[in-house]
Amino acid sequence: MWPGALTLVVAVYYFESRAVSGVPDITWFTSIVLASTSLATGWILWIASRNAKGHGARLLAGLFLLMGLHGIDRPLWLQSPLFLLRIAFDHLLAVSLGIAMVVLVLERARARPGARECGWQPGRFSRNRAAYGRRWEFCETYRARRGGL
Repeated sequence: MWPGALTLVVAVYYFESRAVSGVPDITWFTSIVLASTSLATGWILWIASRNAKGHGARLLAGLFLLMGLHGIDRPLWLQSPLFLLRIAFDHLLAVSLGIAMVVLVLERARARPGARECGWQPGRFSRNRAAYGRRWEFCETYRARRGGL
């Protein structure tokens, strides 16, 4: 997988680093590569999220699919009368991808074994060890077995 990704990055760099006359814009090759990688990522995440709890993986997969479909005709954006709207929607998708990644990470952290027993609750941080009693001992044992959290 990594040699193919490296080859793809080198090819995109080669096609995008050539001298252009006039207004510089993105080439069809780069547009197709970006769209196909977004679509492939979305499809893989969608299939992998079937057995996952929560909505983060599906949200992220859907956003990648939408971003791939949105960016297929990127070289024609400069000719479109809705150019600024497409750029704004592209930025909205990028921000939404970041939010979906945070949601996915927080869902995975919450679903981790021992997270509830160790007092992890969204929006609540505890500083007092004595308040936990036996639960604190369990958490110390759990952390020691996991190699420290």
